[in-house]
Amino acid sequence: SDGAAVVIGGMEIDDAAPISTRQMLEANPPPQPLPSGWFLKPSLSSPSNHYYFNQDSGECRWEYPVGSTVGSQSTSTTGVGAVGAAAVSQESLN
Repeated sequence: SDGAAVVIGGMEIDDAAPISTRQMLEANPPPQPLPSGWFLKPSLSSPSNHYYFNQDSGECRWEYPVGSTVGSQSTSTTGVGAVGAAAVSQESLN
């Protein structure tokens, strides 16, 4: 390596130095958990994409379920897009 710096998640890191797990998590924090009842599912018609499914209402959507209402409870998350919302419930893997 020539010692040049690289930018990861807005952080400049010397590419000659190993990147720690902490640095990677600071640069790329994990997504917020999905609201209650929501699961991330693979698309059957477009295998490279995923969609969100609400098991309580039967609703399907491409966008992250921000501010979704389940029953009488309102849930809200901040600033998580569909790409960053890969938090998958254990039940959705079954």
